[in-house]
Amino acid sequence: QPGLLSYGAVDLTLPNWGLGVFTLNSGDIQGYDDSGNPTSTPLSYANTAVMLGFGMSSKGIPFLSRLPLDFSLGGRFKYLAVTDGDATGSGFAVDLAYRMSLPNLRIGPIPLRETALGVSMTNLFGSVNYPEHSDPFGMGIRIGGATSVSNLATLALDLDLSGTVHFGVEYRPVRSFAVRGGVFNRKGGVALTLGLGIEVQGFILDYAYVTGSGLPGSHRVSLSIDFSGIDLSAFGRTFRRILP
Repeated sequence: QPGLLSYGAVDLTLPNWGLGVFTLNSGDIQGYDDSGNPTSTPLSYANTAVMLGFGMSSKGIPFLSRLPLDFSLGGRFKYLAVTDGDATGSGFAVDLAYRMSLPNLRIGPIPLRETALGVSMTNLFGSVNYPEHSDPFGMGIRIGGATSVSNLATLALDLDLSGTVHFGVEYRPVRSFAVRGGVFNRKGGVALTLGLGIEVQGFILDYAYVTGSGLPGSHRVSLSIDFSGIDLSAFGRTFRRILP
């Protein structure tokens, strides 16, 4: 019998730095033994994560800004505290990422713009330490690249060293509307994705459909707000017309 799951997050961003705190709590979940009888002690799971991230660009480094280099470097320090039933543990982990932009290229008559290559490394070391054992964080390394073809479509490809490959295409007939498609491999076969994106005055609505493997496909919808794209003065004029 499930309980009530609660999730919370708060973050603070500054130039080149960011701090976030995340919490997850399942509440009390009624447990049952092998005979189907309720147990006297409810099950519960909770964790709290604190993340401190940083990023820098070659353009912001004085002795590199004049060189023909365009790269970004970032990292993240993570602390995780876990409560799993009667067991409690905590641990640290580190992530690193590197991104390099390439000059505009041309393959025959086809121009390639905004080409970039990158690598990300998550959980380079660290584990969650409990009183009697430790659970190591799973390390992941992923490399990838993206480019804009003739200013019409964006192609992206990334490879996880565990063997997973993702490939995607985004086509924008107009600036505020996007059509997306992709393919990736996973256990059980290959999955296809299709999606749409609409942006209106800072409000971004995204939809995606992912085919299933043994299970029905899933629909995913998200709504984001880009405050830099919202005309706040227009909202003010509207409210002034509405209010007496």
